[in-house]
Amino acid sequence: MTVERRVGLTHPSEVRCATQLSKRWDTFGNQPLPSGDGSVITPDKVGIDDIGDGLSFLLLGDCGGIEDPNPQKAVAAAMTAAVQADPSIKFVAIAGDVCYFDGDPAQYMPQVWQPWAYVKVPFIAVPGNHDGDPTDGVTGAGIASFMANWCDPQGPRAPLGDLQLEFGRDTQTLPYCYYAIRFKELLLIGLYSNVASGGYLDATQQAFLTSTMESATEGLPVMVYLHHPPYSVDAMHGGSLNMLEDLDRCFTTAGRWPTVVAAGHIHDAQRFTRTTSSGPVTYLVTGNGGYHNLHAIAGDYVPGMQLPGGVVCDYADASQWGFLKITIRGGHMIGSYIQVPLSGPVTEGADTFTL
Repeated sequence: MTVERRVGLTHPSEVRCATQLSKRWDTFGNQPLPSGDGSVITPDKVGIDDIGDGLSFLLLGDCGGIEDPNPQKAVAAAMTAAVQADPSIKFVAIAGDVCYFDGDPAQYMPQVWQPWAYVKVPFIAVPGNHDGDPTDGVTGAGIASFMANWCDPQGPRAPLGDLQLEFGRDTQTLPYCYYAIRFKELLLIGLYSNVASGGYLDATQQAFLTSTMESATEGLPVMVYLHHPPYSVDAMHGGSLNMLEDLDRCFTTAGRWPTVVAAGHIHDAQRFTRTTSSGPVTYLVTGNGGYHNLHAIAGDYVPGMQLPGGVVCDYADASQWGFLKITIRGGHMIGSYIQVPLSGPVTEGADTFTL
C-alpha cells in the first residue's frame, strides 16, 4: 500500500513499492466548508426513481476532459449505451473532480453538461480536490462553483440558459457537499474529502458519518463514496493514510462498517478486500472516468498481492478508461467494471464482484 505524499513531492519514480507505508502529512491546504450541514435525504429529492430491489447505478470519478476531451467522450458514449440497454440504471454518481481545474465556472458547459447530455438519468456527485481548490486566482471558483451546480437551493434550473434546450440538464439539488441518500435497498453516503494531499474529514463531517452509520438499517448494503482513496497500488499518488484513519475512527465508533468504500483521485481502476472484525469490506478506486492522464500501477504489484492490515488487492487496471455498474439485488451488491478504450469495443465485466 502506498500512501499519498504532499503535492509537489511525488513523482512516479519515487513510489515504486505497492506495500510501502509513508508518514501522514499534515492537512495543509484544506479549505473551509461552505455554510450548511449534511443531511439524509430520499432519492426523490434529487430526481432518482428508486425501484428498490434490482436498482442499478453507474459510478466513476475524475471525468473532466479539459486537456483532451476524447477519453471523456468515449466514456460518455459507453455510459449512454449502458443506460439505453438497461432500464434498471437510475442514476450516475461521480466520486469527485467533476470539473477541471479548480471549479472554473466556464468549464461546466464543456466538461459536465455537454458531455453527459445523452446519459438520460440524474447525476449526483461529491467534490474532489479540483472541485474544492480555489488556488487559481483567475478562474478558480472552488467549492462555490460545485455548490452552485450540484446543491442549488433554488431547485433545478438550466445552468446554460438557452443552451439548456440543446444539452438537456438542470442544476442538481443535493442538500450539501456531503450527504446521505436512503434508498429502499441501499444507504449511499457521499463525503467531501477536501483539497490537500491525502484528504481530510473535519470533526463535523466525521460526526455526520458516524451518526448516519449508527442509524443504518441492519443488513442494508452501505456504500461510502468520496474522492481520496484509503488504498491504492498506483505509482503516482498512492493511498491516503488520512482517509484510512478518519474513516476507521467513524466506523469503529459507530460499531458498523460499510459494504463498500469507493473513491476516485487515482486515474485507474482498483479493487481491494479488507478483513475487519465485522467481516470483509471492499475498497474501490474508480478514477479513470475521462481525464486524459491515467496513473500507472506500482512496478512491484502482482494480482492478489497481500498488503499490510489484512488487505488484498484483487484487481488493478491502468490500461484504459472506464466506470463501474453497481446493482443491488437480494441484499447483495453486484459490481461490474466496464473498460472503455478510445477506439474499439467496450469490455463489460473486465472485473466483477458480488458482496
